[in-house]
Amino acid sequence: MDKGWISLYRKIIDHPLFKEKRCFSKFEAWIYLLLVVNHKSSSFMFGNEIIEVKRGSKITSIKELAQIWKWSRTKTKMFLEFLQNENMISYTSTSKFTTITVVNYEKYQDNSMEEKHEKDMKKTSEKHGKDTNNNDNNVNNDNKNNIPKYSTEFQDFWKVYPRKIEKQKAFKCYNRLIKEGYTSLQLLKAASIYAQQAKKENREAKYIKHCSTFLGPNKPFLEYLEGGESNGIINEKDRKKNEFDKSKWLYQG
Repeated sequence: MDKGWISLYRKIIDHPLFKEKRCFSKFEAWIYLLLVVNHKSSSFMFGNEIIEVKRGSKITSIKELAQIWKWSRTKTKMFLEFLQNENMISYTSTSKFTTITVVNYEKYQDNSMEEKHEKDMKKTSEKHGKDTNNNDNNVNNDNKNNIPKYSTEFQDFWKVYPRKIEKQKAFKCYNRLIKEGYTSLQLLKAASIYAQQAKKENREAKYIKHCSTFLGPNKPFLEYLEGGESNGIINEKDRKKNEFDKSKWLYQG
């Protein structure tokens, strides 16, 4: 195995795999201590006393660790003594709490790597914010140099559709379907049902079809119309005969 090391994100302890009910191995218990000790010095009030917790240390108790690791208190204490004898930690216990300090913590958590990770996280967050703003701009200001005149029916459809990107492309697909004989009310109904389904399933945006795909050549929207494709295109006479209030299909987001 190649030598070296990897960064391990502390929030891994919130992952369902880590939270799985089990009796910890000694290795897992050691990794747990590395994950939960302070990465920055801090202090807190304990009764009328200010307790300082240095970088690489953790205020806990034998009882708490035993509950987390699913061990007896005796086994937990013996394990801490083992780590201390191996010069991996130092620990002291009082009637109030136990203080654990990881020896040579800097070897496990390089400051420069942590700062780099925080900067990378900040950049990712900023980029996400910019992407979100760009998507919002796409909704409200589609290509100011060449803004098409959207029909009222399409605007109603667009308000309902759950993923609002590439509006001009979606408008072209929408118009093509209208020319094929589908009605604006059918498309509105399909979008409304699809949006409600996505909301009910709490679906992430990346798993919601682009509108141009939803209205594309394969016509996924037909799945959300009664009767599917056989009940898709209707003639003008039937359209007027079966006219209904479009407001009932508006998506309540």
